[in-house]
Order: sequence, then C-alpha cells, then structure tokens
Amino acid sequence: MILRSAEKLHEAVSRLEGFRDSSSQLHALRDLEDEGDRLNRAAVSELFSSGEDPIAVIRWKDIHEQLEEAVDACENAADVLEAILVKNR
Repeated sequence: MILRSAEKLHEAVSRLEGFRDSSSQLHALRDLEDEGDRLNRAAVSELFSSGEDPIAVIRWKDIHEQLEEAVDACENAADVLEAILVKNR
C-alpha cells in the first residue's frame, strides 16, 4: 500500500508542472488510503484474536499504526497538491 501510494503521489507531482490534470492519480491515492485503513483494521483485529503474547501484539499493533500513518501522509500530500491545482486553475 505504501509503495503504490508513493508511486501515485510521484505521478501526481510529475503532472504538477504546467498544472496538468492529476485528478485520476489523486483519486487513486484516496482509494489506496481507504484500502490501507481497511487492511490496518483487519490486521489489528487479527492480532488481538491470534492469542499471541500480549507484548508481541502491542509491538505489531504499533508497527501497523506506523505503516498506516505513512499511507495517510501520502493522502495528506495529495490534499496539498489538489489545493495547489485548484488555486491555479
């Protein structure tokens, strides 16, 4: 999810010169963030139902949250790009 989000963000940024339409890339980024949220919830849910050591569960939960934050950061960057495009139309 992070790699795919970063690739879409790169595509959107590369279209910034000349303010070309990057709405499809920005939309794809939002879809990827939604999918990342879903995957994160499923992974954390599975962790708590796995019966693993509670310390390991907490560690993995923290890792999943950090990964989710990376995908969220890509979406935040997409919001900034969209604001730039709207102001320059």
